[in-house]
Amino acid sequence: MIMETQKEIYVLTTNFPYGSGEPFLYAESSFLSKRKEKIHFLPIWKDGEQRSLPSGFVVEKPLLDFNPKGNPKLILKGVFCFSPFFFAIPVFFEEKAWKGKKRFWDFMTSWLLIRAMYSSWSVKLDEDALLYSYWGDKSALLLPLLKKRFHCKCISRFHGTDIYEEACGGYKPFRRWLYNELDVAIPISENGKRYLQDRYGINAPKMIEVHRLGVFDHGLNPEKEETEFHIVSCSNIVPVKRVPLLAEAIGKLDFKVRWTHIGDGPLRSEVEFVAEKYPEYVTCELLGVIPNAQVIRYYAEHHVDLFVNASRSEGVPVSIMEAFSFGIPVIATDVGGVSEIVDEKVGKILPMDIDAEALAMTIAELHDSTLLRSMRDNARQRWTEKCNAEKNYTDFCYLLTKLLKG
Repeated sequence: MIMETQKEIYVLTTNFPYGSGEPFLYAESSFLSKRKEKIHFLPIWKDGEQRSLPSGFVVEKPLLDFNPKGNPKLILKGVFCFSPFFFAIPVFFEEKAWKGKKRFWDFMTSWLLIRAMYSSWSVKLDEDALLYSYWGDKSALLLPLLKKRFHCKCISRFHGTDIYEEACGGYKPFRRWLYNELDVAIPISENGKRYLQDRYGINAPKMIEVHRLGVFDHGLNPEKEETEFHIVSCSNIVPVKRVPLLAEAIGKLDFKVRWTHIGDGPLRSEVEFVAEKYPEYVTCELLGVIPNAQVIRYYAEHHVDLFVNASRSEGVPVSIMEAFSFGIPVIATDVGGVSEIVDEKVGKILPMDIDAEALAMTIAELHDSTLLRSMRDNARQRWTEKCNAEKNYTDFCYLLTKLLKG
């Protein structure tokens, strides 16, 4: 009797399972753990302690022993190695990478990263293995070289900044080179799917399937007890998220309000500067970076009237899905795939170029609206329909099954 060899799936990540980042991949891992294949996690670099995982996973050695962003070690590792070289030359000319200092820099750093990671690759893959990049950039750029070397299938998810070139100054190197080699491109939104089709011509016979992320059910947000209107936002405090804009809008409100922001970043001082000038009836809480489990506990223990996202670029934010799961209405800008889950039934969808005055007016409208109660019910229903981890990750695992059988 011939024993069937156990198939293997290699999940390429940024840091996971180290540190506290990529929490949505942690949610997905509980479904991957139920599969009969052997699942390997392969991060680019190690950042923090390894978190606990369900049994059965293999965590491979990180490809790099340093964070490559802005690190001069990347030049040494990317230049002085035996990785393929000439693959980048036609891409350089096709993408006109010489046009502008930033464009040239982005191309060169991506090329160095590809070579550095490839030179550290030590895993031997069978032809029936599946390479799955959780992000559509960084380690995903290894896939064409690995596919040529091992002849295995390659897939990648695409979220927000790893797909929309406008979010990165209008250029992301090696895009078409990557897309042409994928067996399946997996955007997390219909908007992302259209973007790939229109910009890069990813159509039949190439598979392109939308598979949304999701969050689990942790119950409903507590009912209101305080008189103040409680607003929560959750993101890194970086330019693309426009937290200072939200801070400015909060200061224009003329009713008792408490604003809680979860997250941190280089623009925190700008937010603090704005918040120092708030009137007495406006309270600002900057909680900084906290583990995702603590975020969930916060929603379970504190009544929240409204969640706000003023970002100028997104995929489909997990932070909004988490708010919906607790029945919290959402105000968000119409970017990426946000409008696929946010509308007038569950809150407000706003133009991307909204200013602080208009954002404050929208918040005030919902504060005074008699529809806020029904919006809470609708938000919970929207989670059930589109953001439920049980359904979304089960569907995604079915795709993996199809690929491995094929």
